[in-house]
Amino acid sequence: MGDDGATWGPSVAFVFLLGVIFFGTAVYALVWSRREKQFDDFEKGSRSIFDEDEPEGVVTDTYPGAKDKTTAGADARTSR
Repeated sequence: MGDDGATWGPSVAFVFLLGVIFFGTAVYALVWSRREKQFDDFEKGSRSIFDEDEPEGVVTDTYPGAKDKTTAGADARTSR
């Protein structure tokens, strides 16, 4: 019987090293975001994508070929 540990050693060490690097990067990202106060105001970030052309709470997107913005979802459900 041979020693299988010698054949698995480098690949397991490589995967472990990648895991440590990934974990360290994730911890660094969380520390950075906390230091930059990214977690203090979630509402501000969620509203930053809206403007006067697409106001908050108003559906302006339509499915191609839809007749009306408000009934587009209802038409798709009833046509099945």
